[in-house]
Amino acid sequence: MSPIRALGIATAVALAPQIARAADMLPPPPMVEAPLRGAILSDPDMSGWYIRGDVGAGIESVSTSTKFTAVGVTVPDNRFDAQSIGSSAFVRLGVGYQFNNWFRADITGEIRSSAAYHAVESYNAGLFLPIPTADRGYDNYSSSIQSSVFLANGYFDLGTWYGLTPYIGAGVGFAAHNVSGLNDIGGTQPIGQTAGGVAIYGSGGYGFAPSKVSIAPAFALMTGLSWDVNKRLKLEIGYRYLNMGSATAGVITCQPNIPSTNCPFERQSYKLSSQDVHIGMRWMLSEASTSASYSASATLPSANYAAGGYGSGQVVTSGQVVQGGGYGAAGGAYVASGSVSTSRPRY
Repeated sequence: MSPIRALGIATAVALAPQIARAADMLPPPPMVEAPLRGAILSDPDMSGWYIRGDVGAGIESVSTSTKFTAVGVTVPDNRFDAQSIGSSAFVRLGVGYQFNNWFRADITGEIRSSAAYHAVESYNAGLFLPIPTADRGYDNYSSSIQSSVFLANGYFDLGTWYGLTPYIGAGVGFAAHNVSGLNDIGGTQPIGQTAGGVAIYGSGGYGFAPSKVSIAPAFALMTGLSWDVNKRLKLEIGYRYLNMGSATAGVITCQPNIPSTNCPFERQSYKLSSQDVHIGMRWMLSEASTSASYSASATLPSANYAAGGYGSGQVVTSGQVVQGGGYGAAGGAYVASGSVSTSRPRY
C-alpha cells in the first residue's frame, strides 16, 4: 500500500464520527406556505332544530266589499265613502330546522289582537221616493276583527359579518278571522222633498250581524337581520308584508226585523293586509359543531418534501391519515393519484 493511499484511509477513519454527527444536524424541514391539498377542511355544521318566539305590531289595511242577500231588494248606487282599520299587536311561536349555513325553514303560529273597523257606506236614497232625487242615504258601520295566522316559512341567510346575518324569506299558509260586534247605524239626514218643498228626513235605522269565523289563504314576504348572541341564541329583528286574505262578516239584520222595511240583509267582506315589524329570539336546540371534510387527493407543496428532507407529519387523502418519518430521498409518506403508500427510509 502506498503512503498516500494509507494516509487517505486514515483520514477517512478519523473524520467518520464528525460526518455522522453532521448528518444528525440536518436543517429542519422547510415551512409549509399553504395547506396541503387533501388536508382536513373544517367547517361549522349549522344544521339542527330550533325554536323561536317573537312579538310585534302591524299597521293593517282593509278594502271592503258588500253584497245584499235579500231576494228582490236592490240598493241603488251603493258605495263605501270611507273605511279604516286599526293597528294590531301579535305574539308568534314556531319550530324550525336549520339545513345549512344559508337556508332554514320553520312553521309559525301567531295570535293578533283585535283591530277596530269603521266604515261609511252611502246609496242613492232618492230612488226610494215617489219623486226621485239625487240625495244620498248613509250608514255607519263598526266592528272588531281578530285574526290568527299560521304559516310555513323559508329563509335565505345572506352571509354573516361580525355576528350579523341579513336574510330574506317568504311564507304561505292560512288565516282565521273572527268578525264580531258588527253594527249598522243609519244616518239621519234629508233624503228627499215633497211636492211642496218640505224636506223629508230618514229615521236612522239600525242593524247588527252575529259573529262569524272565516278562513282564507295567506302569504308573507319578509326581510330582516339576526345577531349571534352566542353559539345557540340569535336575536332577530325583521319586517314583513302579510296578506291575510278576506274575512267575511255575518249577515246584517235590520232592527226591528219587519218584512215591510225591505231589509237588504247585507253581508260584508274585508280584504286584509298588514305591514309588520317584529323582534324575537331563535334558540338552537344543539350547538353548531365542526365537521371535517377531505379532498380527493393530496400533493406536497415542495420538492424538498417529496424527494428529501423529513418525512414526518401527517398527510391526509381520501379520509386516511398516514404518518411517515426518516431521512433520505425515499423517506416519508408519498401520495400519488389519490392513493397513499409508505416507504421505509433507506440509508
